[in-house]
Amino acid sequence: MPQLTFAVPGAPMGWSRPENVRGTKKRRNKPEMNARQEAIRLFAVNTIQLSKEFKSTDFPLPVDVPIILTVQGFFKTKDKKKLGKIRLATPDMSNLIKLVEDALQCSSQRRWSWGIYRNDAQIEKYGQEVGRWYSDKDLTLIKLEW
Repeated sequence: MPQLTFAVPGAPMGWSRPENVRGTKKRRNKPEMNARQEAIRLFAVNTIQLSKEFKSTDFPLPVDVPIILTVQGFFKTKDKKKLGKIRLATPDMSNLIKLVEDALQCSSQRRWSWGIYRNDAQIEKYGQEVGRWYSDKDLTLIKLEW
């Protein structure tokens, strides 16, 4: 089963609802959420380019290819007693996963339309190692299997 694993440095961030644009009926994503999604895409592309197993032309994966997605959020703490323990705080796991799903999906609405998969409906299930933990550094670990 092919597998793509990469790490994105920085504090894990969850998806959030678009905010209203003052004076209009329009809504837009928060700039920090857009920046985090862009970072996830860039680390995915970089991992593919450095890989001997994949080529950028292998992506996006065809619509009929089911995917297993694993997302692990590691949150920095100075408290040595918390290291390696489960973190039960925001962002919640579903929003953390949603941000990653949206970042890796093709979209004609973004200026950069490349993605790992065409539709997040291709995600068949989540890996057993999904979770949030305390760590000595901020990091999001992402693994896709198909």
